[in-house]
Amino acid sequence: MRPLLGRPWMVGAAAKIFDFCGWSDVKPAPLSRGRSLERLINGQEAIYGIASNYRHILWDWNGTLIDDTRLCYELTMEALLLQNLGPICLETYRSSIFSPLEAFYEYLGFDFSQSSFAELSEIWHSNYMQRYALCNLHEGVLSMLEIIREAGIKQTILSALNHELLCASVAGLKINHYFESMMGQKDLLAGDKTENARHWFKSVKLDPHQVLLIGDTIHDFEVAKALNIDCILISNGLQSKTRLEACGAKVFESLTQVLGKRTGLADAK
Repeated sequence: MRPLLGRPWMVGAAAKIFDFCGWSDVKPAPLSRGRSLERLINGQEAIYGIASNYRHILWDWNGTLIDDTRLCYELTMEALLLQNLGPICLETYRSSIFSPLEAFYEYLGFDFSQSSFAELSEIWHSNYMQRYALCNLHEGVLSMLEIIREAGIKQTILSALNHELLCASVAGLKINHYFESMMGQKDLLAGDKTENARHWFKSVKLDPHQVLLIGDTIHDFEVAKALNIDCILISNGLQSKTRLEACGAKVFESLTQVLGKRTGLADAK
């Protein structure tokens, strides 16, 4: 298989079903170096307990750091059109999507006896590659990354996205310098992240209580449970708040809410 980024871009099967909306250019004020975790936010001091609790933050990428849920939804709706299936609304998508994705697509009505999930995934990723530059970081991401870095805590990305595309999209948003490493998938199937997480965890030689995973899906919570590490989920990403709360995880509406909490990431304990 040729590297994904070396292939000609594939044209989508249909025009965008919905216009992109709500992509804000988030430009938080730069943080001065050498500051403590006490940070003035909305006129109040937000106190973070992460310095004493964690030595490494394991981030999900899609929907958690990058605000690309609508793009993922639109690409899925275009794929539905390819099989003459009717669309669903964004909120239905967020309240019903689950892992593994192949099973989710079958739930939507896809017939993989005609074309394989691998073929669908290649088209999906090629179209994503054309359009991910339209997506920005979620509000609060840059402030959060900087605060964590200033605390001396290391950060890593664990993603179901293809590794090449992950590295390209992180570099395109100019935040790759915040991360010790980035782990994407070798293929285009957006599969289970647990094995990559276990391999990484073994390499960093940390105790489970020293690592926090921040994600936006039930699968992220499942990965955290597999490693016996703490986890918080953000509900403005791929899966709805109702779905996330049902799995028993600590759920915040956004990273901005995490930043605004006096207890902050210490709530994950």
